[in-house]
Amino acid sequence: MRFRTFVPVVITLAAVAVAAACGGDGGSSSVTPTVTAGASASPTTPPTSPTATSSPQGTPPLLTTPGRSLPAATHIALGVFDAVNFFDQKLHGAVPSSESCDSYDATAGVIDCTSTGFGTIAVDPMPSGATDWQCHVLLTPDSQLFGANCIGTGKSFVYGIAD
Repeated sequence: MRFRTFVPVVITLAAVAVAAACGGDGGSSSVTPTVTAGASASPTTPPTSPTATSSPQGTPPLLTTPGRSLPAATHIALGVFDAVNFFDQKLHGAVPSSESCDSYDATAGVIDCTSTGFGTIAVDPMPSGATDWQCHVLLTPDSQLFGANCIGTGKSFVYGIAD
């Protein structure tokens, strides 16, 4: 079961790394994949529109601002506007690794990664549009936590650690 959920994470991370490495080469064709920060099939309440967090002048924002009151957690993770830019700025071309988390509480929007030593992570926006979410922490080559990824049937959400 863990191997089956790990394969999509590796494929997603490899695709983002390749896209980041190939972007901006001045070639005639350029494809820039984007990740939607939050989408819902039929929400019971209208979702809040993601807005940009503050960023240094001249750089595009990487993360959304919280659209809800977040529960207590070890870390806060916010939606990523552009996965390619996010991975490029956090990894500078290096290849990330990931570790599977124990569970995801869909009611509270909290990923439990205590068994891997990363505690709990409150995410915003909460993953929606699928069931049976498998979440992972994203790590730099020196094992520093920089993000999280939740994958459901046909859906994937990428988050950046904001604390």
